[in-house]
Amino acid sequence: MKIQKKRANFLFFKSIDKYQPTLVSWNGKGFDMPVIHYRALKNSVVSEIYWEEGKSNWGNNSNTSSFRYNNYLNKFHNKHIDLMAKLSNFGPGAPLSDIAQMIGAPGKTGIDGSKVCNYYLEGRA
Repeated sequence: MKIQKKRANFLFFKSIDKYQPTLVSWNGKGFDMPVIHYRALKNSVVSEIYWEEGKSNWGNNSNTSSFRYNNYLNKFHNKHIDLMAKLSNFGPGAPLSDIAQMIGAPGKTGIDGSKVCNYYLEGRA
């Protein structure tokens, strides 16, 4: 499992380098991304694009100058959209399950986050 986590961390950042996607999360800036950052630090995983803030010409990538005004790290930029933060106007947010139930979706289905990966790998999610 340790090697799988390291590889997942590596592939996450390599995918960002390659595709430069817009990330969409619920409390991702407050929880998920700090965990991913610390894991990258522990595993010596690097990313040319994710950490770019448009202040350097690292890697001679001319596409990064726009990152000064739209990058993954600034909470007001849109390369990573944290829906909980946006919908709460950057104030205290509500759990995703509560919001799901409020709009008529089922919310939590009886499994906690620690089991999601295994459910997915087993084809049950």
